[in-house]
Amino acid sequence: MSTHLLQKIVSSVAILLAIACQSGNTNDQPVQRERDIDRIPEDQIVRWVATTGMIGDALENVGGKYAKVYTMMGPGVDPHLYKPSPADLSYLENAHFFCHNGLQLEGKFSEILETSWGYRRTYAMVAGLSVNDLIDIDNYEANQDPHFWFDLNLWSKAIDSLALVISQDLDGIFDILQANSLRYRSELEKADEWAKQVIGDIPEDKRVLVTSHDAFRYFGRAYGMEVRALQGTSTVSEFGVRDVTNLVNYLVENRIPAIFPESSISPKSLKAVIEGCRKKGHEVTLGPTLYGDALGETGTPEGTLIGAFRRNVINIYEALTGNEYQETDYE
Repeated sequence: MSTHLLQKIVSSVAILLAIACQSGNTNDQPVQRERDIDRIPEDQIVRWVATTGMIGDALENVGGKYAKVYTMMGPGVDPHLYKPSPADLSYLENAHFFCHNGLQLEGKFSEILETSWGYRRTYAMVAGLSVNDLIDIDNYEANQDPHFWFDLNLWSKAIDSLALVISQDLDGIFDILQANSLRYRSELEKADEWAKQVIGDIPEDKRVLVTSHDAFRYFGRAYGMEVRALQGTSTVSEFGVRDVTNLVNYLVENRIPAIFPESSISPKSLKAVIEGCRKKGHEVTLGPTLYGDALGETGTPEGTLIGAFRRNVINIYEALTGNEYQETDYE
């Protein structure tokens, strides 16, 4: 390694450590998901680091018992605002592979990490998609919406590419990783078809999803829902009185019955919208919390992408129809 590159790496790591120590990050206990690997030879175990829970879940499903996955961002963590902790850097030091979302979902820190750890394998999930797959956003720095995991068909496509990339240097378990990928993608396909059925049973005039921030465009496009939000694509963006007023007017005019908070964002802003609707004679319910930029607690169904996705669909169905979801109707 050249002296120049070594100095660059040391400098970048020092910057990251300074940021982490000053950030007041409340996520000092990141999610570490590890499989039972006692029977696997040490030289076949691959240590992967993921930024978000969605990516960590993907790596676990593809890697299976051969993967030791460390996920930086736990339940309720907003990736748009996240800064890496010293623990993150420690795990990166011993990682074989680092995977992030791309399209500025993780803010600026993914760029810094790519620079600092460029001599290691780094991969962005968005690399598995084409330009035509993505939704353009005019007022967002990356110009394209990063929340593509909400379209399970697109996420499956990204998984296919991910599995190919991470298995290229693992000749001994290449076939196993590819088989794991096919199994996981089959599960995603089943959940995708199920969601189309459930959302299809919501009356067409009620298929409007209003959330805290603009993270569900891919979901809306894939499953036939109009999507509105108070805040922009990134939670870094500000919203003002005009944004609240415009959303209130839309809800009142279209008689929308519910709006939805997200697990990684405070619901306070939506309460102002609800109060604005009430003053205009329209009652809007604050629906159940949706999993947006983060998954649920580890060890629960919602701690996986498919589990969180299913919970979102059920919450949306029940809040917008007033009916209780019955699993038997979709078996």
